[in-house]
Amino acid sequence: MDTRLGTVLNKLISEEQVAFMKGKNIHENIALASELINEINTERKHGNVGLKLDIAQDFDTVSWDFIAEVFRQYGFSDSWCMWVLNILSSARISVMINGCPEGYFSITRGLRQGDPLSPLIFVLIEDVLSRNLSKLFANHSMNVMCVNYAKSKFYFGGARISRAIDISNYLGMERAMFPDKYLSIQLKPGIVRHIHVRQVVEKIMDKLAGWKSKLLSFQARLVLIKSVISSYVIHSMAVYKWPCTIIKQVERAVINFLWSGDAEKRKYFTVLYDDLCLSKREGGIGINKLNDVNRAMLMKLWISIRDSNKIWASFLRAKYFKVNDNLINYKLGPNDFKAKVSDIIFDGVWVIPEQIKDLMIRCNIDVENFPVIAGDEDYKIWDLDSKGVFSVKSCLVQIYLLDRVARRIWDWVAGIFKLQPSEDLVDSYKAAKGRSRMIKDLWLVANLAIVTELWKLRNKSYFDNMAVQWLGFKGRVYQVGHRKCKTSTPIEISWTPHNQDEIMIFCDGAYFRNPDQAGSGVVFRDASSEVLGVLCVGLGWQTNFYAEVCAVIYGAIVAKRWNMRSICIRSDSKSCIQGFQKGELPWQLVQKWKIVKSYYNNVRYIHSYREVNFSADASTKQACLLAEDIFELYEGRSGFIPSVEWLARVYYRFK
Repeated sequence: MDTRLGTVLNKLISEEQVAFMKGKNIHENIALASELINEINTERKHGNVGLKLDIAQDFDTVSWDFIAEVFRQYGFSDSWCMWVLNILSSARISVMINGCPEGYFSITRGLRQGDPLSPLIFVLIEDVLSRNLSKLFANHSMNVMCVNYAKSKFYFGGARISRAIDISNYLGMERAMFPDKYLSIQLKPGIVRHIHVRQVVEKIMDKLAGWKSKLLSFQARLVLIKSVISSYVIHSMAVYKWPCTIIKQVERAVINFLWSGDAEKRKYFTVLYDDLCLSKREGGIGINKLNDVNRAMLMKLWISIRDSNKIWASFLRAKYFKVNDNLINYKLGPNDFKAKVSDIIFDGVWVIPEQIKDLMIRCNIDVENFPVIAGDEDYKIWDLDSKGVFSVKSCLVQIYLLDRVARRIWDWVAGIFKLQPSEDLVDSYKAAKGRSRMIKDLWLVANLAIVTELWKLRNKSYFDNMAVQWLGFKGRVYQVGHRKCKTSTPIEISWTPHNQDEIMIFCDGAYFRNPDQAGSGVVFRDASSEVLGVLCVGLGWQTNFYAEVCAVIYGAIVAKRWNMRSICIRSDSKSCIQGFQKGELPWQLVQKWKIVKSYYNNVRYIHSYREVNFSADASTKQACLLAEDIFELYEGRSGFIPSVEWLARVYYRFK
């Protein structure tokens, strides 16, 4: 019932409710409240009023009849209401006497703690308050929802104190002053200072002091830091940009606790904090720098503000954005780049103004070979992720690569040569002036090798989600390697023919390195397994996954020429097959696949090992020799395919 209710709750609850629901974030309301607080002291005719209401019928005392009526009003059946009431009435309570529970008593109201269904029910009944409040402001009349006036507060600013006194007497509430807490976050007008995050810092200090550090090992203290301390700061960092002094204070306490077991006691012989923040593969212990976490969390908030259509995001955009979508008092560049894709499409055809076309040409964009238009709405892309979706993890990876890794690498080579590198290669080479010819040559080679390896490292992290390995990087710069010997076990494999009404395409993608010059190859076969044709496509500088996906898409496009409405796709890439099944394709190819897929009535995917996909592998190697966007289609079996897979023949794979 919890799962079934969770699937429909987003459609029932108003967007102001964000707790306990998938796809909604509690930080949205915190960010909105923080901005409203900044406006509360702005002078207006009748002042500004904020209400913080406490529901009299809270979690433990809510009426079951009210719960059943709420479900009925939302359109749930009588059977569902009866199931919910049966679950609620099955609860029993007991009284603790001398530390032991005695007796069991039935209850007639309230929700149970720990029940996964209870938070969802509570959110549903809280939505009644939210909707009544909306009616209150729309109709200028009080609602019948019972409010606990003793615990409720109101905030006032922007007018005379006498008006605040009148409002307090009328509402029967106490006027609250700032700073005040909302959803465990300290709110106060103005820029973020120490007082905004003071309680979080104090809580961390108290937690560190309360742990029995002398009884904990180093590994146990590390686990506590990663699990407990991180959870404290993330909630606040998702809304506020912490001052650098506060971040250093928390990190100093964490370091002291990690090494000495006491947050106030410093141990002098320790490892550098930057080295501790490296991954375990690089010799660190995997602690995230708080400044990097703060930047990544705020980036997530920024993406939500920019892309969301909810009221809170619309308010912030209206406050901080101009009409042309530029930030107020912040110049992003020429307004020509602000055009949307839909602005240069008319009747499904690209119509690009000459001024914008000139800018695109200067940016090395091929305006003559734009992708096919599928007619969908525009949507924004996070370019640092291959799927185009923002995540805090991808942001942290880029922060780590662009800041810490590059800085550490250049510091490492500068320490070896006792020279200071520069962004400009010529200036960097001039730094070796006065040294011997051998030192100058080695310094130049080191600069070239590091720039090349950093570029490859960034691409592998971006395209393949590969972890950064410090020792591996140094090994590639030194050109030192070793080989491992291992034993292999042969496994028998074979392939079966497809259905009579299908055309089968054997797909594969290849590259010289990843990413590097790539190509896609496809072999088309009919129901009798005869080779109908071979396709080779040059893709230019791309990753292996991109090439695998292109092979499927281009193969499906060309397969139309045989007038078959069912297609069977074979690929030796499991990630490619899973990407099509889950709809997780590179964002550049999503529209193209939607158009192609609409032609077929049935699309079937089969994963095949390379040992029974070697004909497509041969065509792919041929495709890697082609220039970008060059297509070659051969009728029947081409000469560069030495052999093809045969039915009922056993092949061997070594595992």
